[in-house]
Amino acid sequence: MKKVTFFLIFALITVLFCENLSAQTYRRVRVSFLERPSIEGRNAYIDNEKLTLTRNSMQITYPLEEVFYVQAKRGLAGTYALGFGGGCLALGLISTLTYSDDEFEQSELFLGSILWAGIFAGVGALIGSLSDPWTEVYRNRPQSSLLHERINVSFSSGKHAPVSIGLVYRFN
Repeated sequence: MKKVTFFLIFALITVLFCENLSAQTYRRVRVSFLERPSIEGRNAYIDNEKLTLTRNSMQITYPLEEVFYVQAKRGLAGTYALGFGGGCLALGLISTLTYSDDEFEQSELFLGSILWAGIFAGVGALIGSLSDPWTEVYRNRPQSSLLHERINVSFSSGKHAPVSIGLVYRFN
């Protein structure tokens, strides 16, 4: 019983501390407000109280009470560029090192590998930016400050465990 009590107290303290550490950053965002038109911005920072973003080279801060929802892009362009360009460069370097004919010099093959890696990185960045969807990362919902309304504890039993305990804490 001491272990269960200690675990529950530890879980409660952890949840209460983690709520204040829930800041998020995004490179590109689209923000819809409750009473004004939507905007797009860059380098957004969302914490428990406000949304800060850069728009037209100016940093703007909005309280979260005015924000209806925020959508962000995951940033697939850099990931795809790195994958396509890095894969092409690796193949080019392996081909350069294993090439044994006298038709081309090693330096020519190396420069060609770098050139093709740059082209493939550009293609990967283009594909990544075109296939990166807007994903909802924040939605304004009425919040409750009552702890028992934000925590959901469930008990169940199954074939493999006589008692299973589920603990869910709702941040928003």
